Amino acid sequence: MAGMLYQHGQSIMAIATRLDTSYNNVRQRLVKEGVQLRLRGGSYR
Repeated sequence: MAGMLYQHGQSIMAIATRLDTSYNNVRQRLVKEGVQLRLRGGSYR
């Protein structure tokens, strides 16, 4: 679910808030799932 939300443009912080967990937890899960992270401060292009 986190990967899908992130790939649809949600920020890691927004996902963490929605899932009631930490930023770091979401980030680690995305990395583990192999999701390419966007640069901080903007969307990936």
